[in-house]
Amino acid sequence: MLLAAHVGLAGGRDAQLVVLGLRGIGVDHGEVKKTEKMLVEAARTHSGMKLMAPHVVSARLRDKGILPGASWGKLHAALGVKFALTGTLAAFGEELTMDLKLVKAEDGRTVRQATAQIPRDASKRKSVLDELVVRLCRPADWVGSLELVVAEPDAAVFIDGKEVARTPLEKPLTGLSPGKHILRIVKDGFDEFSRFVEIRYGQRVRVEVDLKNNMLVGMLYEKRGKPQQQNNSLAPAPAVQERVVWRGREFMNIVAISAASGGAAIG
Repeated sequence: MLLAAHVGLAGGRDAQLVVLGLRGIGVDHGEVKKTEKMLVEAARTHSGMKLMAPHVVSARLRDKGILPGASWGKLHAALGVKFALTGTLAAFGEELTMDLKLVKAEDGRTVRQATAQIPRDASKRKSVLDELVVRLCRPADWVGSLELVVAEPDAAVFIDGKEVARTPLEKPLTGLSPGKHILRIVKDGFDEFSRFVEIRYGQRVRVEVDLKNNMLVGMLYEKRGKPQQQNNSLAPAPAVQERVVWRGREFMNIVAISAASGGAAIG
């Protein structure tokens, strides 16, 4: 039996994962196949498991006479892997959406499932597919971090209602799941500061707060040491003042906000 030369691809008993064909809904067949190929590469490099090479999968199913629609039991007997990635790629207007599952190959039970918007531009899909694979196959690594800068000492820092630290923070808060979280900062004699903060996979967000004036000073997203300016509003409200400044390698917006107003658009 032929084995793939790529590291992370397997054709024998050591294979743990297989990528099954995506089902296209309103998507060109060539587009589906192109995305499948990119998903295989994402699984090879980011799943943390040995991936059975696609040509080996095809050969085994053909040799065993396994046809589309066969039971999971037959697929498992033919392939011998523990897990499979399977899902759909659907077109809704101008958007592509992928619904992807990690399932147990022996019975098809879903272990984890995630849905994501897939860029129409194929050159921009890699990072989205990489993140999907990490989210499903290595959930403990699907995290981001928060660096909080507050001048006032001994203020309590809450994330989603749970106290996690007191200022000053010696290091960033790590292991935060991607998505929106409620950041609260509480200190006697000061108004409570509250703000939605979006955590992004593989990135650190640096949040600077002026607790004395109950004001968000800046928000900066960094990935691999390169600043990425936030361009979406987490809690829409008109900014009182906005200007862009350079501070060494930092690039951030300075926005005067009131916590009572619900925040301001950063970007």
